[in-house]
Amino acid sequence: MTAKPQKTEFELACYKQLRIDPAHPIDDATQKRLALAKWMNDFSTKEGRQLNHLVITYRASRGFVATADIVNGNFIRLYLSYLLPTIVSSKHYNRNSHRREQPIVVAFLERHKQKPSRKNGKESQLYLHHHAILALHGSTVNRISGLNGENTLVGKCKAAFVRTSFIRPCDALTTLYASKQLKIYPEFLCFPDRVYSCDLST
Repeated sequence: MTAKPQKTEFELACYKQLRIDPAHPIDDATQKRLALAKWMNDFSTKEGRQLNHLVITYRASRGFVATADIVNGNFIRLYLSYLLPTIVSSKHYNRNSHRREQPIVVAFLERHKQKPSRKNGKESQLYLHHHAILALHGSTVNRISGLNGENTLVGKCKAAFVRTSFIRPCDALTTLYASKQLKIYPEFLCFPDRVYSCDLST
């Protein structure tokens, strides 16, 4: 019988964060979360990419029912029309000269535990919002540093209906937090899909 490979230090850290026993079987969603965290850790340690955590909430309209597909569309519009051109410093981000600079991004849906309340006259927000992890090429880190912090993406793409935003540098373990509702919303976004593929096998 072939012995099972030993867990790496990073894998053990993932299990510890999730509070699960490495010796016990885990469900498919947890396996995917662990694989995604390892994927991002490899980009950080092997390619020297900087990881950033992005949180986006969206404005709600009265009587409007937002599906996962619609909210994912909001993120795609924001990313392709503003965030990606800003990061690579060009609207022509698909040119060969810019493709190597594109970040690797995974974005996950999350549902608020409680209905967001309307405060101080501000618009209410949708139940669904996004957590994303961006693995940034070293040449682009300075371009996104000016976007770190709160609400720097508000108003940058009207068609995305961004209500709040928050960006900060993070580590690969943050992928586990960002993907915590993957079992509920298993279809996550991944960019660029034509350059990188995410192998979720364990």
